[in-house]
Amino acid sequence: MPDPKVGNACDDPLALPELAARLRICFIGNVFRGIPYEQQYEHWPWEGVRPVLRNVPVSVERIVHFRPFAETMNYPDTLTYLLFGAGNEAHMVYHQTKMPDYDHMASLQAALSWLPDDMFAAGVMVDLPDVPRLGTGEQRVRCTNPFEDGATVQVRYRSAGSRRPVTIGHSYWFCTRVCNYPDPCTEYKPCGSATPPKHMPA
Repeated sequence: MPDPKVGNACDDPLALPELAARLRICFIGNVFRGIPYEQQYEHWPWEGVRPVLRNVPVSVERIVHFRPFAETMNYPDTLTYLLFGAGNEAHMVYHQTKMPDYDHMASLQAALSWLPDDMFAAGVMVDLPDVPRLGTGEQRVRCTNPFEDGATVQVRYRSAGSRRPVTIGHSYWFCTRVCNYPDPCTEYKPCGSATPPKHMPA
């Protein structure tokens, strides 16, 4: 594993592959609440917006998953997610492919007993054969979260074998605006969580 660049300050400009290659282990960022709504983003959407937190130092301990996107990729035949976690934490991130598509990040209610700890920490691909991959409408992209908090869904490890249950704890992020130009979902919906999780105040 290469050592981080000597003398590379956290506030230097960076490219995302540097984080994945461990050539950079920190950066300085601003935290904003939500994303300003525009049908097509032609400039930095937070220009002139005051961040909730400014100049926050971030240290990257581990890259769970790194994968570039390309318009030449083919969509999976079924609804596909990356499943990962450690200890009592378990999370699912949608396997985004190309436009049109959506972003989705959900936590599960509990860790999974049927997945070994090392594979769980490394991250595995699962699919949901009982949930339609495509949404409705002309664009055929999902414009709403496919899972409700507390719902139990059936997944298959690497899209094969028997179905196994996972229970959704809370969806922290769902959005169609970031990954599409323009946004195919014409009805405006705030990106993020529709409701706060039970352990957080409204």
